[in-house]
Amino acid sequence: MVQKAEVHFIYEEETGTAQYVVADPTTRKAMIIDSVLNMNISTGDFTTKSAKQLIKILEDNNYELQWILETHIHADHVTASHYLKTKFPNALMGISEHVRQVRKLFAPRYDQVYDENNLFWDKYFVDGEVFDLGDFKVHVIGIPGHTPADLGFYIEDDSIFTGDSVFMPDVGTARCDFPGGSAETLWASIQKLKSKITKNTRIYVGHDYGLNGKREIQYETSLDHIISQNVHLNENVQPEQFIEMRKTRDATLGLPRLFHASIQINIMGGQFPVHNGRTGIIYPVALID
Repeated sequence: MVQKAEVHFIYEEETGTAQYVVADPTTRKAMIIDSVLNMNISTGDFTTKSAKQLIKILEDNNYELQWILETHIHADHVTASHYLKTKFPNALMGISEHVRQVRKLFAPRYDQVYDENNLFWDKYFVDGEVFDLGDFKVHVIGIPGHTPADLGFYIEDDSIFTGDSVFMPDVGTARCDFPGGSAETLWASIQKLKSKITKNTRIYVGHDYGLNGKREIQYETSLDHIISQNVHLNENVQPEQFIEMRKTRDATLGLPRLFHASIQINIMGGQFPVHNGRTGIIYPVALID
């Protein structure tokens, strides 16, 4: 019997974000996926409430943090990656190599200097790459579409963390209208994903909103559920239907409330940009630790 990774879920209610601590039970090596730095949109202040919940899981379980990972550059919440890195300097921050494309696209919009040789992560993953989490092998699967730099992290215990690509069956899929996104690309990515995982693979999603309070928050589904139940991806949905649906729906969506703060900070790996008096970060910055 294949040993399973230990998966801890922390829900950040303000942005509906699923944060994960994933660990090898034998070696106690751990990774954090899609951490959140909490933000008060009224004051512009940031707090480390969610990050400290993640840290407490590490401490309570005697885990050694090996990786601080992002599935993509988030547009709806600010990452706590840099903050976590200051607490665990030996852990490696990782993201898709295509973050360069995202940063090149957005940096000038916020008056940041773009230099492809001066980025903010320790590791830039390539599609198909494999890395270690203790005794586990973790496979990197590129699943662009929501953004050009979306990744899935597949563990050989038959589980995968898909970020904002696939959601719970009654929610469907992620929007594709941000710069660099593509409904056609997301459809192709999901077909690729289906070919690389098994029917019973445990799929851990990046967000859930409980259908606006109509059900409890959920964070785990499976390929079997996607094929049979996902409202955007079930076996009856054809590619042209998906693409038309996604484009039509996305055209009605407004920007996430924290979009500008999130993008400006997240393309710097969670570091705060220096206010330049013009188009620097649009919120007053205070980190309350």
